[in-house]
Amino acid sequence: MIIFLLPSDLIVELSLYFNHRETIVLLELFPDLAQRCWLYKINKELNLSPEFIKEYVYNGEKKTLLPLDEKYLELKARSSVDFGTERYNVVNTYVHRASRHPNPEYARQLIMHITDQTQIDSVYHNIIEGLTSMVTRTKDFSPYLRLLKSIISDCIAKNKKRPEYLDGALIKGSYEGNPNPEASNILLTCLCDCDPGDYTCNTLRGLANGGHIDTFIKIYEINNYIPYKNFIRDAIIIHGRGEWLEYIRAKEEKHNLDIFVDTQLIYFNNHHLLNFFNLPEDLKNYINDCYIEWGYLEFVKNITHVNKATLRNAMQFNHVDMLNYIESQEPISYVLLDKENIGITIYHQTVPMFNFLSEHELFDFAALKNIDSEKLKKFNPKLYEHLITLQLIN
Repeated sequence: MIIFLLPSDLIVELSLYFNHRETIVLLELFPDLAQRCWLYKINKELNLSPEFIKEYVYNGEKKTLLPLDEKYLELKARSSVDFGTERYNVVNTYVHRASRHPNPEYARQLIMHITDQTQIDSVYHNIIEGLTSMVTRTKDFSPYLRLLKSIISDCIAKNKKRPEYLDGALIKGSYEGNPNPEASNILLTCLCDCDPGDYTCNTLRGLANGGHIDTFIKIYEINNYIPYKNFIRDAIIIHGRGEWLEYIRAKEEKHNLDIFVDTQLIYFNNHHLLNFFNLPEDLKNYINDCYIEWGYLEFVKNITHVNKATLRNAMQFNHVDMLNYIESQEPISYVLLDKENIGITIYHQTVPMFNFLSEHELFDFAALKNIDSEKLKKFNPKLYEHLITLQLIN
């Protein structure tokens, strides 16, 4: 194989073009390059500085409880999407990014990966909205359109009827991608009769999400019966549209931006927008808790009064380095975890998180009796094999 003739530096560089699964396959051929590849990808692909890597990932020895490939996934989950990033962030963040991925085939694979695990309505709603936005914004839209039609057929079959959220998702996605989607002659071909008021509201939300301020204002001036901030909240928090914060500051002499401070700013990786806010002390503490929840060790200022729900969320989304840091400063109480938490999280819990909870006597092993082993084997084979090896499940 020609690849074995390539110099090691070129193979490491080549890894930047591979997703997590593909890199794992590559490193099966070149296991001696594994550490170099993952550190290089964290630095170059994820744009994290050498100083960050030395402090939180590797500095002559590992600074993380995670294997380097899993640390890469945890950090990638902040701003991007890959097979496995759903273990470190909420599923709707994964879906939001997967359905808007610039590579339609990779988008298809990512979407199939997540719909195999969950088929809740909010997932399908967000997939349809994201794919529709790609149809109306992309020059070669046919792969996205084929995928969109397939997803619509699936969700209709799943619901045994046309779901109520479908029209809203199509309208929002269309206007997010293009302020004049009718011009492409592909909008609304899937729509039923839609209430005019609902159509207008979803149009405004789509325009806001896409940052189409001028078109938004023209339509809103005719339909201003709802405060415009109701329509732009998701645009700011989820889509990171800082231009709307600029608009508010210019439009309103006395403005209150605090209504847009939300944990979603963190897990959608839009916390740079916090620079717009003059946060009072209570909101600073809230944001600090959000950083703990989502594993941003570099931003955590205070752990003396960490909310129990915050710790549980950090546990649920496998931010083991964060819990390890907190444990080193202030031992974590057993109240962090209970049987109900196990039932929710075990199917996507990482092996390092399980080991951490076990070693610190935070895991209720009796609750494993209620685990569906076949489901665990399907959705979390690494933890399944680990528990089999430890003879904790059959």
